[in-house]
Amino acid sequence: HANIDGFVYHVPGRLSIDSIRELRRKREDIEKYLSLPTILLPEINAMWLKMLDQTLWLTKKLQLEGYHVDNISDILNRLLKSGRKNYIKLFWNSSMNKLNNAVIFEYDIKDTTSSSTNIVAASIVPWIFNKSMLNKIWTMMKNDLLVYRRISFNNKWKPFGIITRTTGSRVFKGDEEYHGYVVWPRDIPYLIELARILNEKEFIGDVLLNYLDASISESTIFHARELYALPEGKNPYPTETSANPIPVKNPSQSWSIFIDLYIKFKDIIKEKLEQLI
Repeated sequence: HANIDGFVYHVPGRLSIDSIRELRRKREDIEKYLSLPTILLPEINAMWLKMLDQTLWLTKKLQLEGYHVDNISDILNRLLKSGRKNYIKLFWNSSMNKLNNAVIFEYDIKDTTSSSTNIVAASIVPWIFNKSMLNKIWTMMKNDLLVYRRISFNNKWKPFGIITRTTGSRVFKGDEEYHGYVVWPRDIPYLIELARILNEKEFIGDVLLNYLDASISESTIFHARELYALPEGKNPYPTETSANPIPVKNPSQSWSIFIDLYIKFKDIIKEKLEQLI
C-alpha cells in the first residue's frame, strides 16, 4: 500500500484478522513481523508511479465520456504529485550519479550497489528524471553493468546484456549468485527502451542482434535461457567463444523472449546486420 508520501512499502502496515489470530500465541513472531523495516525499491515505486499516471489518464478519458470519477482523479493526482516530488529526493544518489538500489526508510540506510534496477526504473518513468540524470544512469550502466559477447558469424564483440547487481561472487555456483553477477535477459527490454529514449540506435541494433545470435547459435530460435553467468575462471582448452557469457539455470524461460522488439526495431537490426556481414 502507499502512504502519504506516495511510495509503495515493501511490508504492509496492517495485518488481517486471520493473520493476527494465527499468530496471537506467538508474541515474538508478531513483534518481529511488525518491526520489519520499510524497504523501498526504485523499480517497484517506478511501476507504482507508472500505474498512477496511466490510471489518471484513464479517468480523464472516462470523464470525457460523462462518468463521475472526480474523487478518484483527485486521489490519483495527489498520490502522483507526491510520488513525483519525493522519488528523486529519496532514490537519487547525487554523489554516485545513479539511483540507490534500495532504501531502508526508518534508518536512512541506502544500498548503493550498482544494479539493473536503475535501468528498469529509468525506462518505466523517464519523465521523473532530467536528461542529465538519464545520461548519468546510462554511463553507470556502461561502466558497471554492461556485458559483451562475441557474435558467432563475424567474431566481433558487441553489447549483450547487463549484470543484475555488482555484489557477491563473480563465479556462478547456484542460487546465492542468482541476483548478483549474472545477466537476466528479461532486463534487455528495459535496456532497449532506455537506449531508445537516449537515441542510442547503434546500441539497440548491437544488443538485439547479439541476443538473437545467442538464441540461434547456442540453442534454437526463440528458445531462451533464464540466466547467463560470467565466464570466470581459467579454461584449460579455450576457444573463440570461451569468453562469452555462459547460459545457466532454466534452459527455456518465457520472460527471456521478446519478439515484439525485433518487430519494432527491424529496420535498425537489418541495417546493423548489413554492416556486420
